[in-house]
This record gives sequence, C-alpha cells and structure tokens, in this order.
Amino acid sequence: MSRLPPPSTRDRSRSPMKPSPSPSPSKSRMGTTTPVRATTPVRTRTKSSTGPRKPVEKEEPPPTPTMSIKEQIALKRAEAKKAMTARSGGGDGGGLNDMSSLEDAIPGTPPPPPEEDILGRWSVRETIERARSSGSLNLSSRSLECLPPELYEIHLGITPDALKLVPNPTPLPPSEPSVAQKRGKRDNPAWFEAQDLQTLKAPNNEILEIQHEISLFGSLKVIDLHKNKLTSLPRTFGDLASLTSLDLSNNALTSIPTNIFTFPDLTHLNLSHNQLTSLPFNEPFASGRKFEASGGNFFAPTVNRTTSPLPRLANFDASYNKISADAIDLVLPSF
Repeated sequence: MSRLPPPSTRDRSRSPMKPSPSPSPSKSRMGTTTPVRATTPVRTRTKSSTGPRKPVEKEEPPPTPTMSIKEQIALKRAEAKKAMTARSGGGDGGGLNDMSSLEDAIPGTPPPPPEEDILGRWSVRETIERARSSGSLNLSSRSLECLPPELYEIHLGITPDALKLVPNPTPLPPSEPSVAQKRGKRDNPAWFEAQDLQTLKAPNNEILEIQHEISLFGSLKVIDLHKNKLTSLPRTFGDLASLTSLDLSNNALTSIPTNIFTFPDLTHLNLSHNQLTSLPFNEPFASGRKFEASGGNFFAPTVNRTTSPLPRLANFDASYNKISADAIDLVLPSF
C-alpha cells in the first residue's frame, strides 16, 4: 500500500477549510492498490437572484385639479361658515379641534359677513350704497321679487308704498362696517357728493311688480329688466322721459304705459317675448294733445316729452308677442 500524496500547496491556499479525512484505499481487480486523491470542497459562486438593488421610485400623487376662481371663493366661504357655526356652538363639534382653516386659529379673526354670495359679489345693500358714488346699479341674478325698498330709502330718503303682489319683501340685512367706518371716518359720499342714479340693471330675477316711486329717479337713462315676471308696469313708469335704453323682454307684460312712446331720447326699446296684444304708438297724441316740460314741484323731476312717437328710436324689437297687424297704429313713411 502506498501513502497518499500530501495535498498541494495550491489546494491549501484555495481552501482554508480543514480537509476531510482520507478515504480507505480501494483495490482494483488486478490486485493493485490505486491511490485515492483527497477531495476538497469546491466553492461555487452563484449569482444573486435579486441582483443589484435599484432605487425605488416614489409614486407621485395624482395632480390635484385646478379650481376656478368661483369654486375657490365658494370653498373658502363654506369653510368660514362652518367655522362660524362651530364658534357659536352649533354643529356637531366645536372648540380648538374644529378649525377649518388657518384663519380660524388666529384669535380676533372677524366673522364672515352675514350675507354671502357664491360669486364673491358685494351684498345687495352694499351694492345699493356704492351706487350712490357711481350712479350705476347692477342687481342681476339676485333672486329678487321686487326692487328692494332700501333702494328708495338710501338714494331718495323715502319709504315706498307696499306692493300688492309683494306686500312684505324680505328686508336686507345691515352691511358690515368698513375699515373707514371703524376708524371713525365717513365711508359713503355726502349728499352733495352723491351721483344721481342713471343706470338700473336687474335682469334674471323674479321681479313681479315695480313701485310707482320709480318715477322719482328722473335721471335714469338705462333700465334693464329682462327675464323677470312682470305682468304690468306702474303708470308713473311713463314719466322716465330721460331714458335712452329700455329692455323689458322675456317678461309677461300684457300692456305698457303709453307715455313710453313720448320719450324724446329713447333709441333702444326691446319688448320681445311678452304677452302684448297691441302697440298704441299714437294714443298719447290723440286729439292733438301736446306734451310740454312739466314739474310744478321744486323737488319733482322735470319730464320732457316729444310731439311725435319716439323720434330717435333706432333699435326696436317686439317679436314673440300676440300683436296683430291691425293693432299697430304707427304710420310708417312710404318710400
């Protein structure tokens, strides 16, 4: 029997592990003994299944949709209203844990105005008050059943008579004091600084009736009352002789004061989409009557009338009514 050769130095350097014990030599069929080499464990390098770690990409949150200005205003006002309810003890919760916005956490924050508008407009009362400086009033889309009595109180200093169709209109809430008023200064113009009302626009409302005191606004040049529920106009409406534009379309008028046809400066008249059955242009001038400037009272507005029907009329629309050709007594010039 021969000894096993010692492990080579190469194997020693490769394998620091302790060699396993030598197996017993085996004999071959010829009777000779064959040496068996000692087997050393072989390390095999395996590739990592995971591979190199890649940086995990953070998922970006979906972009928030941008809101329009109207939506932002409505959201802010809803938050302020909710905070005001919580401070007053209403709602389910309250206190410091029920703050809808940063403004609510600041002590001394004034509450929102009592009358809110989703479009961010001034309140009706404040709009009327500001019209004293500009001479123009726009009350469109305010869900009004009549012109507010406060309009006559603020601009004319009078209280209009009660209406038959709207006997008890909803009173306007008082306006919040402005910064100037809080400092003891006058915010509204003085009586000698105020402008006469020249433009009155109140379309897209539910106005059923107009006060007869409307004639006291003798400086009115533009009136827009389209898309309301008017069935008639007061007789004194025919005293607004300074009008240059009058829009009464999309109402339910069955007749209009005939003195409207005596306005000397009226250039635009829209009576479409009503229930009119006739247009008596010449009725105010029957029996040769002539109108002259009137105004016996010093404080009453001066009414100037013309001697022929609407001499400066340029745009006239009376479509979608119930007017027959025989019900128009205007003689058109022949060419």
